[in-house]
Amino acid sequence: MQRVLVGYATRAGSTAEVSGIIADELRARGFDVVVADLRDDPDPAGFDGFVLGSATQALTWLPESLTWLRDHGRQVGRAALFNLSITAVDPTKQDVALGHNKAASELVEASAQAAFAGRYAPKKVGFFKRLLLRVLAKKPADHVDPPAIRAWARGLDLTRTNETP
Repeated sequence: MQRVLVGYATRAGSTAEVSGIIADELRARGFDVVVADLRDDPDPAGFDGFVLGSATQALTWLPESLTWLRDHGRQVGRAALFNLSITAVDPTKQDVALGHNKAASELVEASAQAAFAGRYAPKKVGFFKRLLLRVLAKKPADHVDPPAIRAWARGLDLTRTNETP
């Protein structure tokens, strides 16, 4: 059975939730899946495939996710990448939202990419983020779209192409 790491970085929990949805879909496809917070520095050894995601901050992945990729990108080689972004709420800005994966895709070969909208729950974010979202007139909202996330996970090719130990 092919072993897959679904690794994520989150601030308010939405990316962890999305990672769980992806993991459930991959398990339904017969993969042995481990879900891990990249802050915990999971060892990529022993995995045959990788799905990696991050919440976004300042138009890129969270620092801990990029640090993990810098440390382990050579061993990972190829991964499906996703992000959660306010920008992804607007379907006309999907290309912009996908651009938030740029820093990650420079560290590993992206076998697939996605940008999903998350959830804005004011009680789960810090003061400055609440202030910014208030200025942007963003109201609390849940934009997590499990059917879209599952559809993306169903189409993933997790074939390992690197032979790095």
